[in-house]
Amino acid sequence: MGISLTKKTNTTSKASKFSKIIIWLMVFAMVGSMFISVLYSLFFNL
Repeated sequence: MGISLTKKTNTTSKASKFSKIIIWLMVFAMVGSMFISVLYSLFFNL
């Protein structure tokens, strides 16, 4: 059942996976930049 569904919606699943990857990359970039800025502020305050 699941295999036939993935075969039918192959292009849409690929697009959704791609959009999910882009969203996760954006979230990780935001969190990483915040983390780096916090580390820099702590480092310069020391």
